[in-house]
Amino acid sequence: MFDAYEQEYTDKTYTLFTDNLNTEYRLFSQLQSEYDTVAAYSDFLDGVQTKASQLSGISIFQNDRTGYDLKNIELTAQLYAGLTETPIDYYPQKGLYTAISYAFTDLILLASMLLLALILVRQERDSGLLSLIRSLPGGRLKTAIAKLAAFAASLLVVLMVLYGVNLAYCSASFSLGPMNRTIQSVPALMRCTMQITVGQYLLRFLLAKWAGAFVMGLWVMLAALIAKRAAAGWVGALALPLAMYGIRTAIPATSHWNVVKYANMVSLLQTNELLGNYRNLFWFGNPVSLPLVEWLTAAVLGGSLFAAFCAVFAKAQLLPAARHSFALPFSRKTRATSVTHEEGRKLLLMNGAAVFLAAFLVFGIYQGVTAESYIDADEIYYAYYIKHISGPWSEESRDWIRNQRNEFIPMLETQKRVNSGELSSDALLAYSSLQQKYSVYQRVVQSNINYYLKENPGAWLVYETGYKKLFGFTGTGDVQDTLLAGLLCALCFSGLFAMERKGGMDEILACTPLGRKYTVKAKLRQSTAVAAVISFGTVLPHLWQVLRDYGLPSLLGPAMSISDLQAVPKFITLSDLLIFWLICRFAACL
Repeated sequence: MFDAYEQEYTDKTYTLFTDNLNTEYRLFSQLQSEYDTVAAYSDFLDGVQTKASQLSGISIFQNDRTGYDLKNIELTAQLYAGLTETPIDYYPQKGLYTAISYAFTDLILLASMLLLALILVRQERDSGLLSLIRSLPGGRLKTAIAKLAAFAASLLVVLMVLYGVNLAYCSASFSLGPMNRTIQSVPALMRCTMQITVGQYLLRFLLAKWAGAFVMGLWVMLAALIAKRAAAGWVGALALPLAMYGIRTAIPATSHWNVVKYANMVSLLQTNELLGNYRNLFWFGNPVSLPLVEWLTAAVLGGSLFAAFCAVFAKAQLLPAARHSFALPFSRKTRATSVTHEEGRKLLLMNGAAVFLAAFLVFGIYQGVTAESYIDADEIYYAYYIKHISGPWSEESRDWIRNQRNEFIPMLETQKRVNSGELSSDALLAYSSLQQKYSVYQRVVQSNINYYLKENPGAWLVYETGYKKLFGFTGTGDVQDTLLAGLLCALCFSGLFAMERKGGMDEILACTPLGRKYTVKAKLRQSTAVAAVISFGTVLPHLWQVLRDYGLPSLLGPAMSISDLQAVPKFITLSDLLIFWLICRFAACL
């Protein structure tokens, strides 16, 4: 029986849902953990009641000076007592929970707030048009309210698009499961106290996210309106959320100051924490529910920021900033310039592309340095063998791989004696780690050498893990890179041609000798350079991680040496494929 299992393992005739056995094991371990979590939901409810009855009789809780702990225990037990009849219908949560908890979506949402504030407020103030609008009937308070209404409606559309894309992608990749199952059937949201279905939860999630995003967006709009210059507005718009994130991180959830931790803008965007969990907060010795604190915070902050925006819009001068706020004590030489140089200055400085690119490159470097790869023992052994014989198959490679078999001779002799009954199976326990290495050795000999090289004449032996990671054969890193590159292109190039049109300068430029085709070509040259930086930035983190953890050996070898690229013609090398991949990345950003 063991020989049959070993042969099946060696021949790889078993069924896999993932790329390899290690990933398969982690997948099923995760699924088992999720299933065990929701299957024990009734035990969880019983445990809440049991713990409440036990702890309420302990003197340390009865004699508590504030009485908070005892009140919290009793309130929690009372709330969960009504959920005993909740039906549980387990389905893997990967698709659903990934769609609604993807942190990158919040970054895109914040960037959308900045872009909307630029369109609704900043452009009019910088061009001086805002002063003209405010001089008209209804140009102050009514216009301010109309701008905030347009901002709220646009924000809802952005949220629907973002999470609609998330849900569609995760549904196609992982499946979301039945929408009519209870929300307690989702392991990560099992502590939710609402008796609703997954579909109802998604609707409430969208509305709650919209409310939290609108409150933060009010601050972004106010900062963009107050600041004399656009750069100061963006700094102010980001400074307060960053400060509140720092406060949220610094205060423990169990602290008596936990109300301060959750009563801020950043917590309002943690929608799963608000709707999918249950927590009471300390308020002068009394437990108050987390939803009450956050909704009250949203109302107070939202009302205050709404009133402040309307007041500033109606009362403040809001004049455009002067181009030169001070004069230099010495004269400056006027240097010759060119259309291409000026278009680059407008794109990078006036349109803010330099700020976005700098932040993006810093994020890319940080991501590449801190990224970690899961490398198990099988992968380490596999890399050891393949890297030593990497390249064209030769007599030297054959001799080296044969000599490696000598390491396993004692283990194989012991196994023969166990099979013949001379020794007990316990004798093989001393070779448990060596057995794993031997299985990898067998895979290299049988799959890579005896099978693949014979079936594909001209192929090289290549350690392909790094190439598979880089080219997106495994993982979902390409999806994140695509979203990030698209977001950056939208932010950097949105004003490339629009900046002249908003003030009528496009008509003036069209009348100059170099104002038509030459200017367009100059803009496109500068945008091509920025697109190259964006494409390089999306490649850099993964390329650094792959080179550091796996390497890209045998770059001059045929691309068809990798099993996933078996159909590629022999004359195309891995270096050609790498260059083509970089060109495609660059072309996608153009």
